[in-house]
Amino acid sequence: MSIAAKIGKYVDDFGMLGLAEIVSNKCCRFPKIMIAYPPKLDHAVRLRLHTSDTMVFGNVFLDEEYSFGLPSSANVIVDAGGYVGLTPIFYAKTFPKARIFTIEAERSNFELYDPIPTSPLSMRPCGAVKGIFLSAIRSLELLVTGDSR
Repeated sequence: MSIAAKIGKYVDDFGMLGLAEIVSNKCCRFPKIMIAYPPKLDHAVRLRLHTSDTMVFGNVFLDEEYSFGLPSSANVIVDAGGYVGLTPIFYAKTFPKARIFTIEAERSNFELYDPIPTSPLSMRPCGAVKGIFLSAIRSLELLVTGDSR
């Protein structure tokens, strides 16, 4: 693959600003966390460079590994092990009316959930990391049972 083709692929995958952040990181080791603006997504996502974040981004959005055998609609989706929040964004785009609950226990992953203004999700943290599982399960229970406590 030629250099021009590689640059074009980076632009297609991460947007021009994402490419600029990747180049800056290669040259200066900064930024450690990039904000990618992939044209296919229509909004920005946060990715840590030199981690598996970019691979997961590729799996979810570029390779579309989660787009097989999905129902035509969904009301509630529970994403247990939400990593850095890429899969819930995929589900939000696929099922715009669904309520999506994501459970993530690793603090460094969960910290990337800070919403980017152009995100289709209104993410609200469930509380301290130790309480994430219980809070998410309680929220789901309230939603399913209709309980308003």
